[in-house]
Amino acid sequence: MRKTIVELDLKGYSDVARELEENLSAEVVMHFNDQIQAFVDTGLRAVNLHREDAVMATTGDGAILALDSPSIAHRYALAVHDACRLHNHEKTVASAKRWFRVGIATGELAIETNAGVKRMAGSVIARAVRLETASNVGEILVDIETYAGLSDQQKSLYGPEETIHGKRDEVFAARRCVAVPGIGVAPAPPARARSVPAKPSAALKRWTDKLEYLQEQLAIVTSPAQKFELKSQIAEAKEMIEELGR
Repeated sequence: MRKTIVELDLKGYSDVARELEENLSAEVVMHFNDQIQAFVDTGLRAVNLHREDAVMATTGDGAILALDSPSIAHRYALAVHDACRLHNHEKTVASAKRWFRVGIATGELAIETNAGVKRMAGSVIARAVRLETASNVGEILVDIETYAGLSDQQKSLYGPEETIHGKRDEVFAARRCVAVPGIGVAPAPPARARSVPAKPSAALKRWTDKLEYLQEQLAIVTSPAQKFELKSQIAEAKEMIEELGR
């Protein structure tokens, strides 16, 4: 059957997961994984699909979906990026932000379900993975087969054709949609600055970053014991910030 494969990958997953496990517990990492899958589900709701009908596999940092058309896949990816943008709107610490890379490819796919476990095969999967790897956060990178199946309005959001290199000299054409512009682009410095404000000490910045990080995790965890531990660490961070800010 012909399917459109969507590959999602969360930027910085390994670093955040390691920090959670080292500072809190492996159980908190599971809640972090649940938060990632919540973004997957937000995209599914936007295209009126259920998880069991579309999600072929999940990893800690993302998912692989098989959808019926390029148009649906494009709408799904936009919805995920938009959910990330809303989530990140008031976040200032990098570790609290969530951004995905998205690769989409269309082609023949074999799907088999055995004892409730889905298996799939087809070169289209590897192509979607290559596209995701070559994309940047906040972007959608699609192969030519996917681009051809988009509506004219959707096509207008994509840039010119470019060449993507895979393994073993593999080369294929693709087009890129920047769904969330300007991620990671530093603003230009002012032409002339009359004075430069004093920078906070390194210690103060570390504690400030840690405080926001802990507050972010407090909203994720559900265990009363973990909430108590987080609140204790938050109180300690606030005390240190006050002390260092004097």
